[in-house]
Amino acid sequence: MNSLRLLFVVSLLAVTGCKVVVPGPLPEHAGPALQRDAGHALLLDTLKDEARVGGLLSIKTVPPETATLIRRIATTSERSAKALESLFAGPPPIDSSRTWLPLPEIEARDWIANRTTIALLGGDGRTLEVDLILSQLKVTDYIAALAAALSKNEPSSSRREELDRIRSEYVALHAAFRSRLGVLASAASAEKASAPKGDG
Repeated sequence: MNSLRLLFVVSLLAVTGCKVVVPGPLPEHAGPALQRDAGHALLLDTLKDEARVGGLLSIKTVPPETATLIRRIATTSERSAKALESLFAGPPPIDSSRTWLPLPEIEARDWIANRTTIALLGGDGRTLEVDLILSQLKVTDYIAALAAALSKNEPSSSRREELDRIRSEYVALHAAFRSRLGVLASAASAEKASAPKGDG
């Protein structure tokens, strides 16, 4: 890949899914509706980000088992984002135009996203695969937890049902990525055990 294309990809992935947000935090004594809006906005943003993760496979190569998981989470995230957003009309309606994150939180998230993106684009081999799996373990855990938290106080039965489905799917995805990481760890241990030992 030439340097211009690499710069383009880095820039694209670094801003993927970002929207104009209102630096918060939430107004004091914000009611349940505003808190619900902010939570749904965060979940939708994260799902849309994950829907694009498969794009990494067009410029990086990982083993088929991990590539399959990446395509699976990208497809699941795209479908989940569309399904959730289609239910925002209500009742009661959801305003997902703002996340109400405070500016330091926005900057911290951007810094982490940029660092992760650069690490993935600069990595290869098993290091790339492990870094990619670790990033997906974090995000699947977050999505499952956020969906579960939103479901507890969701007055719409259809949205609550969708949130519960999202939680279940991402719990399963988390388990799948953890299983793959276990396979890699076992392989690394076996390689280390079989490596020739020095005279030392």
